[in-house]
Amino acid sequence: MTVRHEAGKWYVVCSCDLGDARPEPAVGPAVGIDLGCNAFLVTSGGEQVAPPRLYRKAQAHLRRVARCKKGGDRR
Repeated sequence: MTVRHEAGKWYVVCSCDLGDARPEPAVGPAVGIDLGCNAFLVTSGGEQVAPPRLYRKAQAHLRRVARCKKGGDRR
């Protein structure tokens, strides 16, 4: 454990040695992943994953918050 006083604040750093970690054996075949523009990702098996629509899901909330006054109770 190390205790430090830096830039007016106190920090404590704890570390421990857990020994050698053994890797777990692989359960299935290796899979390659390609990140792209048209599809969010494509695996080596040809499976395509659509990009998450996080902005679209939050758009209604963002529209409501944009109309609120800064510093107001409803923002």
